[in-house]
Amino acid sequence: MTRYLSQRFAALFAILVLISVGCFYLVHLLPGNPAASILGVTATPQTIAALDRQLGLDKPIYEQYFIWLGHILHGNLGIATPSRVPVTTIIGQSYKLDVELIVISQFIAFLIAIPLSVYAARRPGGFLDQATTSTSFALFCLPSFIIVLWVVNLFTIHWHTFPGPGTNPFPTGGSWLSNIGTNLYVMILPSLVLAIGSIAIYFRLLRSEMVFTLQEEFITVARSKGLTTNRILWRHAVRPSSITMLTSAGNNIALLITGLFIVEVKFALPGLGSELIGAIYANDYLTIQGIALVAAITVVVVNFAIDMILPLVDPRIARA
Repeated sequence: MTRYLSQRFAALFAILVLISVGCFYLVHLLPGNPAASILGVTATPQTIAALDRQLGLDKPIYEQYFIWLGHILHGNLGIATPSRVPVTTIIGQSYKLDVELIVISQFIAFLIAIPLSVYAARRPGGFLDQATTSTSFALFCLPSFIIVLWVVNLFTIHWHTFPGPGTNPFPTGGSWLSNIGTNLYVMILPSLVLAIGSIAIYFRLLRSEMVFTLQEEFITVARSKGLTTNRILWRHAVRPSSITMLTSAGNNIALLITGLFIVEVKFALPGLGSELIGAIYANDYLTIQGIALVAAITVVVVNFAIDMILPLVDPRIARA
C-alpha cells in the first residue's frame, strides 16, 4: 500500500508541474501583448515597457515562469483586465457553483445508474435490460444543449416544477446554509442536465461488469448457500463490478467541466464557464490562464482521489 501511495503522489506532483508549465505558456501563445491588453486604449510604448518591467515580462522566459509560480503558490493569479478585480476573487465566487453542480449531478447519476444496472444485469436480455440499455444509448448520444432544451421545456414550461434559466442560486441576504433549500431548488435542474450523460456512462459500464461477475464461481457458491438474490447482488456482486465505473468517473469529470460551460450559459449561471467566455471576449489573458489552471488541477485532484478510493474497493489494486 505504501508503494502504491508513493507512486500516486509522485505522479500527482509530476502532472501538476506539467499543468503549471502548460498554463504559464498559454498566455505567451495567445496573440498580442499582455501588458498592452491590460493598459487598453491608453497604452503607449513607454507605458507598455514600464508594465512589462513591473510584471517581469522583460525577463527570460524561465525566470518569468518561476516568478509566476511563486505568485501562484501565494494565491496570486493576477488582476483581471476589464474589472480590475483579482482573478482569485473571480474564480472563488464562480468555482463553488461549479463544484456544487458536479457534486449534485454525480450524486443523481450514481443514485439512478447503480440500481438500474444491478437489476438490468440480473436478467440479461430481459425487458428491463433491453429497455434501460436502449434508453441509456439514446441519452449518451444526445448533446448537452439538446438535453437543456428538453429539460427546461418539460420541468419549467409545462410542469412548472423547477425555476428556469436566470434564477440566482445564491440569494442575497443570510448565509449559504440558511438559503440551502432555495439553492438546491435552483441547482437541481442544471445538475440533472449534467447527470443524464453520466447516468448513461455509469449504467453501461456497471451493467456489463455485473453480467460477467454474476457468472463467476464465488456467485455460484453464494447461491448454493441459499443467500437471497438481493444479498448476492448488493453484497457480493456490486463491489468487484464497480472498479471500471469508478475509474471512468474521474475521466467523466473532465467531460463534465466541458459540459458545465454549456449548462452555465443556457441557465445563465455565474460559473467558471460564463467567466471564461467573458474573459475570451475581453482578451483577459490572466483570467483565462487562471480558469484553465484551476480546471486542470480539479481534474487531476479528482482522478487522484479516485485512485485512493480504488484500493478500498479492491485491495488487489494496491498490490498490483
